[in-house]
Amino acid sequence: MKETIKRVLNRHKDGQGNMASESFRDMLANEIWNNIWQDLEADAIKDEQEGRGQQTGWTCSICGESTSNVEYDYIGSGTNHLKCELERDRTGSIG
Repeated sequence: MKETIKRVLNRHKDGQGNMASESFRDMLANEIWNNIWQDLEADAIKDEQEGRGQQTGWTCSICGESTSNVEYDYIGSGTNHLKCELERDRTGSIG
């Protein structure tokens, strides 16, 4: 986290930012927060993908296919494909 803060501050080192200005401090705080948040999200995604590759049981209980390489946004509840759950909810069955 410290490196992320330093990276943002280094981007502004040659600028004319006025630390006495409330709006400059607010902009800088937002930029630091956004960079920290992006780093945390990237780390969480990486950890999840690495962990998923080492686990067994990443199988959709609806269609029986593997979900180990499916993007997080396309996972429904548990380890199900979101598509399978939506189709099941829409029609009452898969197919």
